Amino acid sequence: MRETNFVIVAKRTNSRLSLLSFSYMEDIIIGGIYKHYRRGGEYKVIGFARHSETLEELVVYKPLYDTPEFPEGTLWVRPREMFLEDVEVDGEMVKRFQYLGE
Repeated sequence: MRETNFVIVAKRTNSRLSLLSFSYMEDIIIGGIYKHYRRGGEYKVIGFARHSETLEELVVYKPLYDTPEFPEGTLWVRPREMFLEDVEVDGEMVKRFQYLGE
């Protein structure tokens, strides 16, 4: 069983400090390798972030390959819900990002 991790983020609002937590780390693994459904590229999850204006939960990940357009070190972010969603491919539902291991 995987331990649930929590990251606490402080945000100042109206002169008060409020705490936001990331509690979704059970379903996305930091350091995990994931395969994208369309291109088949492999990606490593680096961590989690919050959108500065909406506080939407984001997944931060990097490709395990590089291209002339996106050289090594390029990072990507995607909304958590989109990262985890199923998409239709040839009439079949598949994970947008399939977990491969650590």
